[in-house]
Parts: sequence; structure tokens; C-alpha cells
Amino acid sequence: TAGAVHLLYPEPLRMSNQTEIDLIDPTLPNPHARSFITAFSRIQAQVHYTAQDKGWWEERNDLVAVARKYGGNDLAYFAEGVIAASQIALEHSEISESLEGIRASEPGAPHPDDKIPAFSMEEAEAADTIIRIMDRAEKRGLRVAEAIIAKAAMNQTRSRKHGGKAL
Repeated sequence: TAGAVHLLYPEPLRMSNQTEIDLIDPTLPNPHARSFITAFSRIQAQVHYTAQDKGWWEERNDLVAVARKYGGNDLAYFAEGVIAASQIALEHSEISESLEGIRASEPGAPHPDDKIPAFSMEEAEAADTIIRIMDRAEKRGLRVAEAIIAKAAMNQTRSRKHGGKAL
């Protein structure tokens, strides 16, 4: 079909920065998927270990333990959900900080991050968002790396702008 994406033997896709990437074939195993999943999962585990080591999980774990002790498994499950919801709110705050990095930039001069100045604030806050997602994912046993591969492949099968959405 004219204009259709051929997924079995895709041609390299040229991105705006002139790098080439291969389309992911949702019907075949992605040759890069296993290494991506392995690397992402190892970094995810390290991110969570660091968060624990720096004390970010002490009160959260205590809250779940108290809920379990005095309210049973149902209340502990609820506490875990509240903790996950608060983490998602923090992930959102990092995305908002990335937006502030864009807003603080000048044309051709991205606003540098104050903690890692070799990177723009937009980049650093995007990284913070992913780090927070990894931390939550490791704690909750979420398969985010696998979901990224599956979602990227599924997105290739969607219609242009998902059927006419403006944004």
C-alpha cells in the first residue's frame, strides 16, 4: 500500500538530527530489545538501591509495615498504592521542571542545569523523571523496559496522529 510502513524489512528512518534508526518490527524479536532490557533493568535496580541507601524508602516502608500490622494486608495494599500515587506526582514535578528548563532557554542556548552543567536543565530533569520512574518500577516489580519495547512496536502500527488527534 502506498505510504504504508513496511515492518518486516524496514528501511532506516532518518531523524531530524540526521541519525538513522531502524523501525521496530512488532512481529519479530527486536535484535536490540534484550540488551536494552538488560541494561535498563540493571540501571533500574541501581537507581532503586541508591534511593534506598539515601533514605528515601525508610518512611515509605515504615508506613506499609504499620498499615500491615494494624490494618492487615488490605490496608498495606492501600498504603502501597498511596505511595505509588505520590511517586507519580513527583515524576510529574520533574517533567514540569523540564518544561521550566525549556522556558528559561534562549534561542540556540539551552538553559544549563545547576547540578550537572554539561547538560541542559531540560535534559537533566527528563533524566530525573526517568530515574523516579525506575525507582518506583523496581519497588513495585514493574516491567518498564519490556513495556517500552512493546509500546514502541505497537505505536508503529497506529494511524497517523492516532486517527486525527490535533496534539
